[in-house]
Amino acid sequence: MTSKEKDPFLGETAFPWCGMAACLFLALVRVFWTGYQFGVGNQSIQVPMLLRWADPGLFPKDLMLNATTADYPSLFFRTLALALPLIPLPHLYFGLHLLSTFAFFASLFWLARAISGDEATAWIALGLLATGNHAALAGETLSSRGFTHTWAALPVALASLAFAWRGRLLTAALLAGLLWNVHALTAAWLATFLAALALAEARRTGWRRILTAAGAFLLASAPTLLPMLARRQAFGPEWLELTCLRSSEHIFPSSWWQVGAPDLPRFVLLGGLGVLAAGLHGTETSRRKVAAVGLAALFLLLLGALGTEVFPLATLIRAQAFRSSGLLTVLLLVLVAGGIADAWRAPFAPAPRGAMAWVESASAAFVFLVLAVPAFLPLLPLSLLLAALVALAGGRLSAPRATLAGAALLLTLVASREIHFPLADGPTTLLESLRHLRPALPPLFWPALAGAALMLILDRLHVSTAARIAGAGAGILAALL
Repeated sequence: MTSKEKDPFLGETAFPWCGMAACLFLALVRVFWTGYQFGVGNQSIQVPMLLRWADPGLFPKDLMLNATTADYPSLFFRTLALALPLIPLPHLYFGLHLLSTFAFFASLFWLARAISGDEATAWIALGLLATGNHAALAGETLSSRGFTHTWAALPVALASLAFAWRGRLLTAALLAGLLWNVHALTAAWLATFLAALALAEARRTGWRRILTAAGAFLLASAPTLLPMLARRQAFGPEWLELTCLRSSEHIFPSSWWQVGAPDLPRFVLLGGLGVLAAGLHGTETSRRKVAAVGLAALFLLLLGALGTEVFPLATLIRAQAFRSSGLLTVLLLVLVAGGIADAWRAPFAPAPRGAMAWVESASAAFVFLVLAVPAFLPLLPLSLLLAALVALAGGRLSAPRATLAGAALLLTLVASREIHFPLADGPTTLLESLRHLRPALPPLFWPALAGAALMLILDRLHVSTAARIAGAGAGILAALL
């Protein structure tokens, strides 16, 4: 969709100026609301490693650095070390964190447009992921309080998927190959999704283009891939025991079924919403691609379960396949955003379906609030149940989707009994969520909302870019006052 094409929901498209301005604004709000920290998480290992690459004489007696620095499978920190003489490390990390957060929202915008074919879905997807309150399996989150190469890798992976969805497989494969040199695990999961997309469109794409893309991936990843293949490492019982102690939640699914751990039930509920939305939104080609990526994700999850809990293999344990659920969570939220956009369009369609269209629109609004506002997240089981009942009443719920949604609700019921997953009654939970809504919103929420609304309104009008920026700034200032 070009900048002069029409979107049936928004009118003239706002991309790229309004979309990129919104992504930058969301990045600023995310970083300054959730906060930024230096020295968190894996930075305790990675920062000394980076300093060692910048100055090989540092920490000469550090056993961890001496044993692992040369074998760390990433060129990322070696490259960053070149910038340290020019930029102080804390400033470098903060700048890269802000840039990565902006790139996350921008690549999400691109991916949502690629999957849905319309800009309304992209805007709704930004709203669903603005607060960063969603978590996948294996400890994966869609936000970060500090800069890591994992956070920097996520937007590259999303951009690669967007290119692949649009049929630009070679570009997608090149990005995935380059990403291997930054974060090999993310690139490996991404390559599985790209392979599934290529196979789903093999007739249209052609095997020659697919093999060319595979060669490009191998060539781009060679600087890190070849040393990894040539390096032989031993992984014995002691290594497995230490891995269980340090990274259990990343690798072993049995560690998720614990009292007070909500990630697995919420992931399954989100999957149920994604399945419902996928059947109601998009073209046949889009649904085929969604099914291919879904099967690839299930393959990775099954491989992770078999290779860790049933037949432990060092290679599969190190692959941490369950962490690929982070990419899958983004895709599910994009699918839900597409379903919401379609439901909100329904009452204004040339041939509306009467009152049912308004019921579907209201149900979609409820789903949006539950997923977008952290205080409403406990209502996630109710949102799936309501969405399924509305689809059933409208005659739009097929047997396979009903089965999957029912299975998700059943697992949630089991989780409420076994691990005390909060499955509260609707009215009580809704009132409790409303009571906590105001403290849950960031101080910049209303300025952000006012600025975004004014940018959209001004973008619909034929005014200059300078006037749009000035109008949005005035709206933000008024909201602050």
